[in-house]
Amino acid sequence: MVGGGIGGFIAGLFGLTQYVVANPGFISFAAYINPDGTWGNFWGMMGVMCLAVVIGFVVTYILGKKQMTKEA
Repeated sequence: MVGGGIGGFIAGLFGLTQYVVANPGFISFAAYINPDGTWGNFWGMMGVMCLAVVIGFVVTYILGKKQMTKEA
């Protein structure tokens, strides 16, 4: 949730938009291609999506519960 929130915040700051209604996620990448043929919005969203995944991984790694090993 932290990665998605930060990714959404960054996308809003840069004014990135989705041009058609589609389900959220990597599979809907074509929804971010501007109808006028420019690719800036598309590449910006791809970067934000990747950043959100990396942030989510890092936060989970840092805050994740450590599994205790059983000592015999």
